[in-house]
Amino acid sequence: MGGPASRRTTARPAVDVTIIVVISVVSVDQIPLPTTSGRLFLCGLRDIADDPAAVLASTRSTTVVCLNERAELERRAPQYAEWLRAHQPGSALWFPIRNFRAESADATMPFLDLVAERLERGEGVVMHCAMGQGRAGTMGVCLLIRLGASAEDAVRTIAAHRAFAGPGDGSQWALVDDVARALGSSSRRRRSVD
Repeated sequence: MGGPASRRTTARPAVDVTIIVVISVVSVDQIPLPTTSGRLFLCGLRDIADDPAAVLASTRSTTVVCLNERAELERRAPQYAEWLRAHQPGSALWFPIRNFRAESADATMPFLDLVAERLERGEGVVMHCAMGQGRAGTMGVCLLIRLGASAEDAVRTIAAHRAFAGPGDGSQWALVDDVARALGSSSRRRRSVD
């Protein structure tokens, strides 16, 4: 009795262990400006929605420019939508653009002028859309053109300083072309892959 054959082994139950790692990386990228002492930053909604005042403070900025549509914000960040409403037109400017789209140059130019005026006064501006890429990248390109960069240099600058940022669809490229044409900047159109 008690030899190796008599030992009972208890099988351990299979345990499915899933480890979920949540990494919250705040990605607020500064974009070099061609002609002003102001500062432009691009980011995504997740980077600013929880604490816009902290993002403004950490970037030494005075203004948040939100490019998300109202319904998009109400669904994803209702407290942030309320903050935007409460801080307009002082430290918050809201220019809603449909995702993967752009407004016309006629609708966009007055808004670009408003943002450019703040930058030309030496202020900091944090501009965002959902991911800080398409809408924010396109508006960033247009803003650089408004500040004196060529369209080609503006596209290159945005792409070099914010991953995947810049015009992504036909309407966004059309806006860049139209703004460049309206401001007399050279424009080189690139086709997006559909």
